Amino acid sequence: MASWFTAAQTRSAGLDGGQPRIISKLASGKEIICWSADSRALLVFKYAVPSEVHRIEIATGRRKLLAQLAPSDTAGVTVVGPVLMTPDAKSYVYDYSRNLSDLYVATGLR
Repeated sequence: MASWFTAAQTRSAGLDGGQPRIISKLASGKEIICWSADSRALLVFKYAVPSEVHRIEIATGRRKLLAQLAPSDTAGVTVVGPVLMTPDAKSYVYDYSRNLSDLYVATGLR
């Protein structure tokens, strides 16, 4: 199981009731997606444009960029996320928010 207890600190607690241990310091705003398929890493993302998905190795803290996600047309996109990814990192889905507006120019008004 993985969960966060304080800002930027992620801890792991085993099901055997042992003490939780710090497994990684996440950058501010990073969200955990899931454990990797081999259970050696966490897959994380940050709400941004584009949203970057990283694999963080538990033993070493090494980070590897897996994907940069954004729609092909980013006009008006304010944030990409949340991101869901399979543990093998081969498939993903994400959401995004888009804010578009129209500007009207009126001339000759009195």
